[in-house]
Amino acid sequence: MIKELKGSAHILSPITNVGKSGFTETVFAEIDKHLTKRELIKIKVLKAVQETMSKEDINKQIEERLQCNVLAYTGNILILYRAHGTKD
Repeated sequence: MIKELKGSAHILSPITNVGKSGFTETVFAEIDKHLTKRELIKIKVLKAVQETMSKEDINKQIEERLQCNVLAYTGNILILYRAHGTKD
């Protein structure tokens, strides 16, 4: 299933950028809104954020906060998935 989702995400463009301010409430709200609408999205994390947080910390924070799965983190692009109806 993960392989198929990653394949489906290939044609997607990132829907939001995580800038030098990092993962703010506004950024989480934007990601949450798009996950609720589309289930499968890409986001772009700028290098400034990657210099202050490890990829593992970023993945953990996103998965716990948004109750989604980070399917891939390649370069500065994350592929996120949350099935409809899995968030309270």
